[in-house]
Amino acid sequence: MKKNLQITSLVQRFGKTFLALSLSLCVLVPTASAFADEGIEPYSWFGSTLQLGFKSKHTGETRWYDGTNVGIEMTSASSVPSSSTQTFNVELHRAHGITNDWIGTAKFKVTGFTKATWTNVGSGNYYFVFNNQSNYSVKSNDVKMYSW
Repeated sequence: MKKNLQITSLVQRFGKTFLALSLSLCVLVPTASAFADEGIEPYSWFGSTLQLGFKSKHTGETRWYDGTNVGIEMTSASSVPSSSTQTFNVELHRAHGITNDWIGTAKFKVTGFTKATWTNVGSGNYYFVFNNQSNYSVKSNDVKMYSW
């Protein structure tokens, strides 16, 4: 009986520690200071990763952006040398339920940092389409999508 109490006590203690750790990790979200260098104060901010095979297309999830402008930036990596001019397209679409509007397309480097913004598009549901027609796969661990 004493061992059962000790095990229960440990589970409760570690359970509380795990809960506290989980809650503290939830608080680690970007703030306006992340964009302070550029004078941008974001309303909506989403982080993600990206993996695109060569000659492939990926549609991101629809998300609500509450600012009037929408932007995306990332540092992508590939087997292509950094001096390469290879690119892939990132399209912004506005979702209206049954119909969707194409807003615009930006070319992103297969290797290196690229940023694109669309201004005065209004708040709403948007999604990105990533279209890689190069012969190289693309990967990014720091895709940032935001509105201001």
